[in-house]
Amino acid sequence: MLSIIISTYKPDLFLASEKNIAETVGVEFEIIKIDNPNLMSLCEAYNLGAKKAIFKNLLFLHDDVIFSTKNWGQIIKNYLEDNTTGIIGIAGSNYIPIAPSGWFIKKQNLVPQDSENMDKAIALDGVFMAVSGNHFEEVLFNENVKGFHGYDLEFSLRMAEKYQNYIVKDIQLEHLSSGKIEKAFIDNNIQIRKELGSNFQKKRDADLEKIAFNNFLNFYFKYNPVSFKNILTTLEFFPVENFNRFNIFSFLKTYLKILKYRKLSAPKPPAE
Repeated sequence: MLSIIISTYKPDLFLASEKNIAETVGVEFEIIKIDNPNLMSLCEAYNLGAKKAIFKNLLFLHDDVIFSTKNWGQIIKNYLEDNTTGIIGIAGSNYIPIAPSGWFIKKQNLVPQDSENMDKAIALDGVFMAVSGNHFEEVLFNENVKGFHGYDLEFSLRMAEKYQNYIVKDIQLEHLSSGKIEKAFIDNNIQIRKELGSNFQKKRDADLEKIAFNNFLNFYFKYNPVSFKNILTTLEFFPVENFNRFNIFSFLKTYLKILKYRKLSAPKPPAE
């Protein structure tokens, strides 16, 4: 009934997760373990695991989660019986800004759909992503997204073009680790924005666009030198349509802070 695909390289974490799944899932299941000590990207690992699946519903799951909800496999099955449903997750966002970002730019007025236990979403966190096998075959993970960042954003955005994604609240789990933002995260998100764009909602939110753009600048220049070329790269994602409401002085101030910080933090030449 449920094929659970896990990419892992930590035996202790996997064994604990395997035991917890068996105790809580509540339906017939299989776990497809992809041993992956940095042998392949997460997109490659998940596509490989999905090819081995024998059940019609798929769950892509991190190896370091512990479920507290009982019979959560049946809950997944019930949600995925609706053919209009794309991916269900336990965290995500209903807003995609122009600037590259992960799934965590979020509007507060999520719109419930049919039940208080689910909210419409666009982008989903990869810790838990459940989807029907039929819908998965239409989208697949994009193996051009390398490494371990952005796979969830890219996959859920393309699924959102065809079906409705949801955040569900009646499956509770503990995630034992948290993601980290590093250069590969920024690079992959730039790649995703360039390929898929950001036109996933009808109306732009000027405040969220400002937050997203400023966050992008700070993260980008944390890992890239301040140069004319790199400034032009960031300006590709400036929210022009919100220019009149976007505080231009705040925007310039952010650039000046970055320039000042980089200048102050640059290593001093050795004394003669």
